[in-house]
Amino acid sequence: MSDQSRTSRSRASLRERLLRFTQRIGTPARILIALGALTLGVLIVLAPLGVHGISILTGIGFVLAGLAAIFRAVHPEVLPKAALHLAFGCVLMILGAAMALWPFAGAPFLAYLTSLALVLHGVLSMLAAFLGRGDQRATAVILGAATILIGVLTFSWPVLTLTVFRFAIGFWLLFLGLQLVFELLGSRIQGADRARRGGSAEDSGAGTPGARRPGAFRRWIRTIGASAAFVCSAMLVWGSGVVLGGAPLPEPDAFYTAPAQVPGSPGQLIRSEPLSIGVPDGAQAWRILYTTTHADGKPAVSSGLVIAPAHRGDGELPLLTVAHGTTGVAPKCAPSLSAAPFADGAGAALTQMVTQQGWAAVISDYIGLGTRGPHPYLIGEAEARNSLDASRAAMQLTDLELSHDTVVWGHSQGGQASLWIGQIASEYAPEFTIKGVAAFAPASDLYGLADAEKA
Repeated sequence: MSDQSRTSRSRASLRERLLRFTQRIGTPARILIALGALTLGVLIVLAPLGVHGISILTGIGFVLAGLAAIFRAVHPEVLPKAALHLAFGCVLMILGAAMALWPFAGAPFLAYLTSLALVLHGVLSMLAAFLGRGDQRATAVILGAATILIGVLTFSWPVLTLTVFRFAIGFWLLFLGLQLVFELLGSRIQGADRARRGGSAEDSGAGTPGARRPGAFRRWIRTIGASAAFVCSAMLVWGSGVVLGGAPLPEPDAFYTAPAQVPGSPGQLIRSEPLSIGVPDGAQAWRILYTTTHADGKPAVSSGLVIAPAHRGDGELPLLTVAHGTTGVAPKCAPSLSAAPFADGAGAALTQMVTQQGWAAVISDYIGLGTRGPHPYLIGEAEARNSLDASRAAMQLTDLELSHDTVVWGHSQGGQASLWIGQIASEYAPEFTIKGVAAFAPASDLYGLADAEKA
């Protein structure tokens, strides 16, 4: 017997062993995989999970998707391209295992793994479709394109992926589970149909002119479902770009540039100008540029906002010293440059406080937002000095008469700053009397916050 004949017989023997393996455990395993994918999809969408939980379940989902590809590789109709499915399944299982076993690797890293797995799944699904049967190519190509879109989405917003796009991953697993269920049902129905017609594919009507091909309705259902998945994926990509992309922020203009001669003491007003954008009805607002200090005492220049009732009576206005929450770290992220400068968590109630209760409020941008940086993000003493100096500068506006009694009010980053204001005000700005400090969701446990953001 020639070597070529022995090789051919060896390949035939391997194929027969794979077929027997499929008949023995292939169908029960695919049923379990389908149920597992459906269960994971429901949990990811509905269960109150943290980032680590989402990562673990998503990783297990990719492992199941890899197993599904491997079991599909030993299906009789797929054997000609079994190597592609086997390689595809092994890579998916490796990526999924990495996500499930190392959920503390950090959100960006896990998001990139998710993106890589989804894009790989989509590309190889489309490739397998072109190598497979013609009657299912359209469905597989559409599903592959939908999966690639979700993968691109996760790559575009890596920090938000595992929380915001958990629904996309969950629905993808649900769709994968349903696809496996339909494949199993289709195989059983097709097998029963062939057995009833004598066990021959030719007897099934596939070659009879005018005869209705079995499973045509199921194929249309699959194609419609795949098209719906693609449309949903495309809308998710477009919508996330609109919602998360945000509007371009204006760059600071000449107002924010410090003059050649800057007053030497902190809290000195350098310039001011009326503000008209985003000012509530019944209020009047100004942008201010003033002197302040860094945490180490070095002089600096900061910008800010002042808002007061448009109709003011005689006497001093009660003063709110407002510390805003996180808006960014670049100069163009200054609240005074925003189209909605009073929409911060701490400033959301300013409309009522100013127009109905008759208070005035001062909001520092902090150093580095609007003016030159670096921005002292979560450096509480620097933010406190910036805020107190903004109130000092507001006292110098000729259009206002403000009380030295003040209530400090801050949220998030500003919540931390407001706590610092309460600590240093008596020494740094003794002219003010702090009547109270309201710190909403202050960033106090900085180590825990950094660890949570990393995860």
